[in-house]
Amino acid sequence: MRIGLLTTIWGRPELTELVINYYNDLDVPGVDLLCVGVYSNDDDNPSFANSTIYDRWHFEEYPNQPLSDKWNRGMLAMRDCDVDAVLIAGSDDLISVKYIQACAYCVKRAKQYIYLPGCYFLDLETMRCMWAWARRLGLGRCLSRSLLNELEWQPWPMGVKEGLDGAMTEKMRNLFPDFVNLRFARDQGYATLDIKSGHNMWGYDFVKDNLDCEEVEPVQLLEEYFPSVSTQLLNWNGSRTITGGRQVATG
Repeated sequence: MRIGLLTTIWGRPELTELVINYYNDLDVPGVDLLCVGVYSNDDDNPSFANSTIYDRWHFEEYPNQPLSDKWNRGMLAMRDCDVDAVLIAGSDDLISVKYIQACAYCVKRAKQYIYLPGCYFLDLETMRCMWAWARRLGLGRCLSRSLLNELEWQPWPMGVKEGLDGAMTEKMRNLFPDFVNLRFARDQGYATLDIKSGHNMWGYDFVKDNLDCEEVEPVQLLEEYFPSVSTQLLNWNGSRTITGGRQVATG
């Protein structure tokens, strides 16, 4: 089973490097993982794009706005990788091995669209961590090759600057794909993690105030589901990624 992972990249160079390395080295039994990252030339640190150490990654350059066009450009690049399905993740997001395997299992059984009812959030500045339920969560969405063919490999409407998760959801409603909502994902250990560094469209406190959530212990979470990067994250120097608490839109 060949699973693609698609992300877009903007800023946060240290965190981006950690995420890129995480997927580049991730061992997923039964799955051949291929990754595409789309960066923008006006970003201040696209040095990874020309690196030869990331043998699992292919990088594309595209303007950061409109953001949906940037994501669609990456998906079109993914089409040439001959994958069976594509997972969506931001450049500050981690997906666990068990969830990738769960997606492969569903796709093998002809499911076209897999998504989660929520995910974990980690604030690097304070090391607070929580699980939050989200109705239109973009992280972890998995689209099969057959569904992407129907969408001409452009699951987002063109020209959209924000609200991409909802925009894709509306597109799906017109197609009625064979979908799976892994509503018991947390109980099964299917983990995804959104890392908040201060450079996010929606900060940790915004998520906490606007979603139904439950605090969790970060050490146990990271060591169980993301062991290869747990030490780095638990010892993160937040001053590298926090700039006066300013919130900025990212890829």
